[in-house]
This record gives sequence, structure tokens and C-alpha cells, in this order.
Amino acid sequence: FGRNHQRHRWQLDGEPIEQVNSFVYLGVTFSKTGSWAYHHQRSSFRAKTRLNLLLKLKNHSYPGSLVPLIKVYKAKVTTMLLYGAEIWGLYSTTVLEQTQSQHLRCILGVDSRTSAVAVRAELGIHTIQALSKIRAYNYWCKVNEMETDRLPKLCLLEQIKLQSQSSWTIKLTNLVRSCGLPISCVPGEQ
Repeated sequence: FGRNHQRHRWQLDGEPIEQVNSFVYLGVTFSKTGSWAYHHQRSSFRAKTRLNLLLKLKNHSYPGSLVPLIKVYKAKVTTMLLYGAEIWGLYSTTVLEQTQSQHLRCILGVDSRTSAVAVRAELGIHTIQALSKIRAYNYWCKVNEMETDRLPKLCLLEQIKLQSQSSWTIKLTNLVRSCGLPISCVPGEQ
């Protein structure tokens, strides 16, 4: 499993183990390339299913008011799009942004060429990119406050020690600095 993996024949108790391109663990889709594209596509599909149910509510309840609809959208659909954002939130969210824009245009009943920025402003909804970065930052702070014997904290400390330029910790540190957020949550810095 990985970007440059070779096809090996793995066995467990004499039985062959199937090699796959992706798998789902705790609702998060992991791919052999390390890309989050599979997860984002799966999340988009599942969110579209929820949106279809939500649109039935739009047509049958609260005519003329979008407030209850947006409240349910944020609770049921946006959470689906953001599932696992604490981990993937610092990477590309293009597919999810497009999905969200399509959803919001559908809710408002406007043309598909209507500006996504205008639609979000009208409904008071933030971009998936912004929401996912907030979640990643909050998770960073939460892990930083954990005791040093907790596995998430141990993993974070190991990543900091390795100082990989492509690591989640480096990306998050750069985000924190670029936004002027409190650096006190950044491990090893005060």
C-alpha cells in the first residue's frame, strides 16, 4: 500500500490477502496513492443522497423560508462533506467545493452559472476549504492538550520530530502562521 508499491503476494495463515486500490476505515476512504480524491468522491455522492431527501422537505414544508432548510443542510449534508476533515482538511477540496456549490444553487433554485460566492453569501454558508481548515486547527489544539501517553499525541510528536516538509504538521504550522492564529497551540512553540 503506497505510491510506489509493488504487487506482492501476501498471505495470512496460508490464505492470500487481496490487494485493493482503496478501502474504507471508520468512514474514511484511504487510497493506495495517498490521495483524498476517493474519499471526496464518496463523500460527495453520499451528500447528494442526503440533499435529495432534504429537497423533498423544501418542497413540502415551510414554503418561502430557507432558514429551516439551511439549518438541516448544515447539520446533515455539510457534516457529510466534512467527515474526516481534521486529517484531510489541509489538502485540496475542489470536488467538495463543487459539490457544495451545486447543492446551494439547487436549494436557492438559481442557474448553474450563478457565482458560488454570491450563493454562499446569500445563504450565509462558508466554503468547505475554510470549514475544513478550522476543523484541522481545532483538532491540532485538541491533540496538543492531550497527555503525552495518548496515541494521537505520540503521532503528532513523531511527525514534529521527523520534520517532513509534506507532513500534516508542517502544513498546519504554515496555516496557523499565515492566518495570525494563536501560535500557543503549536507544539514546541510559545
